[in-house]
Amino acid sequence: MADLKRNMQVLGMDAESYMENELLYVIDAISSISGPASDAGNTYLSSSVHNPTDIMVKLGVAIRNITAGYSMFRSVLDSLTTLMAFNDELLIVRVLTAYIIRIKDAGGTAIVTYTEGSADPKVETMLKAVVDNIIHLDGSELTVEAMIGVGRASAPYTIDDKGLKVNP
Repeated sequence: MADLKRNMQVLGMDAESYMENELLYVIDAISSISGPASDAGNTYLSSSVHNPTDIMVKLGVAIRNITAGYSMFRSVLDSLTTLMAFNDELLIVRVLTAYIIRIKDAGGTAIVTYTEGSADPKVETMLKAVVDNIIHLDGSELTVEAMIGVGRASAPYTIDDKGLKVNP
């Protein structure tokens, strides 16, 4: 949670304010193994990387709360790599499929981070089949691998206090 707050602060956003106003919900599955979790609350839900079912239940709670006030939202799963490290890879493919369907059905956009090469190549092929768009960031170049209506394209990018900037 501290990393999330620090990263948002760099971009001029106050995580606490977003959470107090119920504009940011966090399902924290990593603190169960990496250290103490933050205090649970309406917008902070503690779970475990070892329990994808609980993560999905908490996602359902968060979606119901969010959609009560907003018709559109974004959900970020950071990171699928972590879930795969602690669970069966095929289980996580099923969880990802359910996650994306739940978010889309509720009117949201699902964003998933993943470190390529972390899973078996056949599993990675299945992961890529589940998502709509694939964008690679390698530290200096952004590559659109798959996106409806867009061919493969690459461009240099930078990240600063104003966010990600793609340089033509």
